[in-house]
Amino acid sequence: MGSSSDVTNAVSATLLDYAGRPFGTWQQEEPCVYCGAPIGRPRERNLPQRVATRAAFLLDRLQASIVKPHANWIHVLFSKPRANASR
Repeated sequence: MGSSSDVTNAVSATLLDYAGRPFGTWQQEEPCVYCGAPIGRPRERNLPQRVATRAAFLLDRLQASIVKPHANWIHVLFSKPRANASR
């Protein structure tokens, strides 16, 4: 179903976790689908968190420049109802 070069790594993910995951759809009106709490706004980040965010983006950009495109797959399971055994 196409190809992509989008990847991430554990270091970038950890840095963004530390930074409070500052990017996303914070303006949405719907609550969290998991717990029902309002999404709200991200907290202000301090200087170390801003540096961690920048480092994560630079690391992702570096990784994207050396990663080969890979296939995107869609897995689908089709099933057919069983014929009624009593017929």
